[in-house]
Amino acid sequence: VGLRDIVVASFDKFDRGREEMWQRLEQRIARQDSGQAKVDRKLAELNGVVRHLSDEAQLQIRRSDAADARFREMRQHLEEAVQRRCAQMESQQQETSSRCRTQAAATEDTQRRLS
Repeated sequence: VGLRDIVVASFDKFDRGREEMWQRLEQRIARQDSGQAKVDRKLAELNGVVRHLSDEAQLQIRRSDAADARFREMRQHLEEAVQRRCAQMESQQQETSSRCRTQAAATEDTQRRLS
C-alpha cells in the first residue's frame, strides 16, 4: 500500500462523506419545502376565511345602515303624522269651544228675554 493508495482512499472517503452530507442537506431542504408548502396552503386558506368574514361584516354593516335609514324615515313620517293630528285636534277643540261659547251666549240671551 503506497502513498498514492492512501491519498486515493482518503479522497474516496472524503467524496463519500461529502456526498452523504449533500444527500442529508437535500433531504432537509425537501422536508422544509414540504413544510413550507403546507404553511402556504394553510395561510391561503386562512386568508380566504378572513376575506369571507370581512365580506360578511361589510354586508351586515350595510344591512344595519339600511335598517337605521328606514327606521329614521318611518320615525320622521310618524312624528309628522302625530303633529298633523295634534294640530287637527287642537283646531277641532277650538271650534267646539267657540260653538259652546256661542251656544252659551244664545242660551243666556234666551233666558234673559224669558225672564
